[in-house]
Amino acid sequence: MPWMLATPALTTNLSNLPQDLVDADNDGLPDQWEVEGHGPIDPKIHNCKPGRADIFIVFRIRSDMTEKEIRPTIEKIRKFYADLPYKNPDGSTGLNLIEIIPEPLDKKYDSTDYKSLYNQGMPKEWRGFAHGVMMSKSTRGGGQANRPDWCGTGNNVPTIIHEVGHQLGLGHRPPGSTDSPFHTGLMNYDYLYQFNGKADLIHFSSGHLSKMEMKENDLSEVVPYPIADVKFLSNRPYYYKLKEIDANSTAIDWNRNGIFGETGIKADINDGYSRSADGHFEVTGCAGTPVMLTYGEELLSVYPATADKEDSKGYSKAGLDAANQGMIRATFINGNKEAAKQILIADSVSGEISAVIEGNTLLVAYPTLTGFVIATLDIKKGGEDRLTFKNRQVVQRSNQVPTLVSTPSGIKVITWDAIDHTVRIGDASNPSATEAISSIESNLPVAAVWNSKKGQIGVVTVNNQGSKKNRLQLHHIAQNDEEVTIAESVWVEGSRGNAATNARPTAIFDSSPTAGPNGSYQIFFHQNVGANARGLNYLARQIEDPTLSEGWRVKMMINEWSYSRSACGATFFNDEIVYAIRGYGSKDGKTEIWLRASGIESSAIKDFDEVGHIFTKGLKDSLERVRKEFKVK
Repeated sequence: MPWMLATPALTTNLSNLPQDLVDADNDGLPDQWEVEGHGPIDPKIHNCKPGRADIFIVFRIRSDMTEKEIRPTIEKIRKFYADLPYKNPDGSTGLNLIEIIPEPLDKKYDSTDYKSLYNQGMPKEWRGFAHGVMMSKSTRGGGQANRPDWCGTGNNVPTIIHEVGHQLGLGHRPPGSTDSPFHTGLMNYDYLYQFNGKADLIHFSSGHLSKMEMKENDLSEVVPYPIADVKFLSNRPYYYKLKEIDANSTAIDWNRNGIFGETGIKADINDGYSRSADGHFEVTGCAGTPVMLTYGEELLSVYPATADKEDSKGYSKAGLDAANQGMIRATFINGNKEAAKQILIADSVSGEISAVIEGNTLLVAYPTLTGFVIATLDIKKGGEDRLTFKNRQVVQRSNQVPTLVSTPSGIKVITWDAIDHTVRIGDASNPSATEAISSIESNLPVAAVWNSKKGQIGVVTVNNQGSKKNRLQLHHIAQNDEEVTIAESVWVEGSRGNAATNARPTAIFDSSPTAGPNGSYQIFFHQNVGANARGLNYLARQIEDPTLSEGWRVKMMINEWSYSRSACGATFFNDEIVYAIRGYGSKDGKTEIWLRASGIESSAIKDFDEVGHIFTKGLKDSLERVRKEFKVK
């Protein structure tokens, strides 16, 4: 059995120690108890032994469940524990599960949360001797642990083992580490339900990849392990490209740019669960997508707002519309504080807005009931009311939603028609003279960004792909004096993908060396949910691996609780990505901003010996904490 951990031989004469303090196998159950019995422990019934680690678990079920129903789950957990690669003092291996199954709880507790059921669910006689699992009928994953002897789960093997792992002192991350792709234990969400693509390979980590400690802001793509040891990284959820160097080392394309063996690079290598972000703070709320812009060392947020409340709190729509017109506000942000706030457009805004900065000039485009407007404002370096109105261009063409994009030849405006779904392009200096982009339509307003590698505009539309509604599609637009043509069109996440949205996305383009020779689009988009419904936001990142979703990697932003009614905003700022969403729920009336949303963290990334922790500390410490709490002797 690889990476087997053994308990050092006992050299102490146990007969010279007080028997109630000796615990040869460190399972938290003193030897005398396992031989003679103590409290509810009866060695004749429970078959506990002093030289082999035992764990008592109380499986408490609800009124609609039976022991027969959970028995297969318990047997799988028993086998999992028994197979743990640890050698006990008596020569046996693994952990011995002893299950306790009381009567189901009364029906009156069916809807009570597990946290409130400890007194009813965990038998008093077993407190300090056993761990407790409050089980529900659901076989889906998901659970929580709130005590060293209590958790709530469904009837799901990996989830129960995971939550009992929390009781034993294990976290989702290795101590002193951020999320780690080479921390392979099931405490890591990446490997909770599968490892190397197989459900039956889940395990607790034994720390065998501990030599691979690194940081995302200074990575080496050469790791000191044979390719067989790290092959799992080419499977779910990471799908990294690997290349064997020799018998003891492997190259991993951490930044997915198609180049192997780089050193000193920056990359988000732990996005198995989501694209993480840091530097979170909150500012005044908005009524739609906040447009994030860079102005020197400052951020500028330009955002739609309701006419009646400065923070738009309580507004239940995804954005402004014809029936709910509003205004446009702006705020400069220094550090994590609003430095100056002002109203830019006081009324008549009837949809999502777009904005760009060129030098000391801000352009803001927005729809009205009769057409659209491009407002130009001068930016002052300091003081109050730093944005001064300069001029306004009004285009009387109804049902148009404008998008602005900066290019080397000036700022362009791309319009979307809400009736016939056509897309047009022109100069922002003369927005009345747009021309149609043939063969391009969109169900929703478009995003646009300049691709400096191709010298073309990338336009992101939203189209149906067969039965798949509102799929994201990327087009490269070539424009000369005579015509506008489509140079290339691709489905975001590939032709077999599912990236879709219910709102205008935000697109930025990374031309840095780590993005690869062709650069990388990063397209942020809202979940394709019903109108005005809360949803998550996602990132579709272009990578140099055509075998993975035809060159795309799509990940949830932040976590599964980061809801918003509206699409998100994003921009490059100080070698990072700033990400912003309209707050939801308890964050209503706030705009949430993350200053570091590239996913690149400065914390160490490590592996950790979960098996060793369980057998040397976790079993013993968890029970002793409960015995101390309840004064159990």
